[in-house]
Order: sequence, then structure tokens, then C-alpha cells
Amino acid sequence: MAGVTEQDARIVIARSGGICEVCGRRAMTNIHHRRGRGMGGTRRAIHSPSWLLAVCGQGNTSGCHGRIESDRPTAEANGWALPWSVEDASTVPVRLALGLVLLDDDGGYTLAG
Repeated sequence: MAGVTEQDARIVIARSGGICEVCGRRAMTNIHHRRGRGMGGTRRAIHSPSWLLAVCGQGNTSGCHGRIESDRPTAEANGWALPWSVEDASTVPVRLALGLVLLDDDGGYTLAG
């Protein structure tokens, strides 16, 4: 969880209820940055809850985290990954197990569709 504060991690974990936000079936095992460091994700803002997802799996090898990392076009189409041009993650809908939502930095979400 490089760059994510303990407080922001707690917010994301609470938002997810400890379950993967993408599939809604398995326990979350880590926090995924919707824009990784390799995509310009070094600013403090992108470590805040609207830029983060609680996911199952590890890196690019398994579970939803692996799916996100190995299929960038699908990840971007679902809002799980964001291109460098996005400045505010809270304005980009993300498809989660509970539906299409907009995430906020307080640990909440609004249904988007």
C-alpha cells in the first residue's frame, strides 16, 4: 500500500466491509490504486480513498487485482484503472459488485447509473 496512509486504508477497508469491491465474493487482500505510480500516480491526491479499491488477489497474478493489472482496456472501461488524463477520480464512475458508483474521499459512494 505504498503511499496510502493508515487512515485512508482504514476508510477503504471500512467502505468495502473487508470484501473485494470488484467481485464482491472474496475477502479483500490488498488496496489497488486506480492509477498506479507507473501511470503518473505519485501525487498525494491519488492515495486518497476515491483513487483506491479494496481488491482480492495479488499484484498481476491472481484474483481481481490480477485481472485489473493484466487487462488494462477492461480495467479502464470499468473505472478500475484510470489514465493519466484524469485529475479527479471522484468524477469517474467505477463498476463495483454493488453497481456503477462514484467514490468519494470520505469512504462513501453515490450510485451512478
